Amino acid sequence: MFSICEDANGDDEAFAYFRDEEIVITADAFDASLQVVDMMGRVIVSYSGHIRCVPTKGMAPGVYALSLRCGDDVKTQKILVR
Repeated sequence: MFSICEDANGDDEAFAYFRDEEIVITADAFDASLQVVDMMGRVIVSYSGHIRCVPTKGMAPGVYALSLRCGDDVKTQKILVR
């Protein structure tokens, strides 16, 4: 098994953005895990596998922390859900 976690543009900048009612993951993340955590530290959703987008329907508007783990590589990012 192998893991790939690279930003689509090849740098360590943001790996996700909010669009309509979903969080779009721009990193190529195979065999990855993603957690969406609210500002109180509660895990709102958790996904694993090949992750491309996370639906935000039902999530309260606000700031969330994303944690994307691919093998030994962990990337974190804050995101605003509207």
